This record gives sequence, structure tokens and C-alpha cells, in this order.
Amino acid sequence: MNDSWFLTVNRQGKNKIQINSTEIYQSLYLEIKQRLELDISVVQVLEWMVNTIVVAYENYQRQHNTEITQLTTGALNNSKGRWHEFIVTGFLAKVALNFYLEYKIPLITFRLPSSRDETQPEFFKIFQTKEFQTSYPLENIETIKKRIFFSSPDYIISVIEDEQLFQSIQPYIELQAQQPEYLGVEIYDLLKGRLKAREVKAFISVKVRNYSVSSII
Repeated sequence: MNDSWFLTVNRQGKNKIQINSTEIYQSLYLEIKQRLELDISVVQVLEWMVNTIVVAYENYQRQHNTEITQLTTGALNNSKGRWHEFIVTGFLAKVALNFYLEYKIPLITFRLPSSRDETQPEFFKIFQTKEFQTSYPLENIETIKKRIFFSSPDYIISVIEDEQLFQSIQPYIELQAQQPEYLGVEIYDLLKGRLKAREVKAFISVKVRNYSVSSII
């Protein structure tokens, strides 16, 4: 543990402690990886991380003679959610890379960003415009999609047909696999408006305690 795990911020004249969740994840990554390789559940790993942070914060307070201020449940839950995202994103990237290496199938896994506006779910924005036209797979959605708003799934699993596009995406999947704290949305931005309905094979919604996988193959 080092001081960079915790940040002191001044809000309304009061000093408050923030958890540097990315720095903590980077510091503990090798231990996280070891636990996951031993088939310890993600939930258990996250609880171990929370307990590690609570102990580290108590030591931080003693070393700096700071006023005793409890880490809030909200702050710990926010960090836990972010750590969970790191784990899932890295895991899915490795699956995609291994799948392509073994079967030569251009599998892509990518995160959807949080909704950037209230006019249309980010999920709809990944498809080509023509996919909503008459005689195309999503034609029944066209007349109502502007009235639909829902929370987009967290991840999309796709097999894309454009080899050149796939090659431009591969470096970002490799980045996700190699840098566990990487949560960029470059893949989404590259694919936005470019996917055919048949290229989207499944979508995943994840919570700290639950995984929901829906296949639309």
C-alpha cells in the first residue's frame, strides 16, 4: 500500500478521503489474477479487495495522524463496481483473442458506454442505418425506436464480417487484455453505425453478484 491509494479532497471547506480505485487495482492485480486462477469467485475476490482497503485505510490514518473518518459504503461500492468492470473487460478480451487464435473467427467483445443522451439507447446506435429499413432485420423497430429508451447492456459479443475493420479493432482488444485497468470505448466508437444485425451474437449485463447473458444468434 502507498499514499496514492487514497486522495484527500476539499469539499465545502471539509477534507474528505477518496479511494483511488484504479491505482489500487493496478497494485493488487497480480494477487487478483492469482486468486481468479485458483477459481476463487469474482465476488469473493472483490470482498477481499474491500477488506484490504479498509485495513489499508486504518493504517493510512495512523501514519498521517488524520481524523478518524469512516470510508462510506457508497465509496466502497463504487470502487467495487469499477474493479468488477476491470475484471470482466480483461476477461472478455482474452476470450476474444484466444477464440480468434484457435478458430480464426473474428470475435469482438466490447463495452457500451453509459448513455450519452436521452434520445436513443447506445445499443441501437451500433447498427447500420439500413438495418432498420423495410425488408431488413430491424424494420419492425424503426417506427418505435425513437420512443424507446432503456439501459443498454454492458457488453456486446459480435462476429464481424469486415476483415479490415476487425484488424483495426484488434489492437484495442489486445490493450484490454494486457492492461487490466483499461476501460476505453474506442471499439464502440469504431463500430458505431457499422454493424449488421446478424453480426451481433449476444449481449451481457453484469452486476457484482449477477451475470445475465442473452444470445440473439
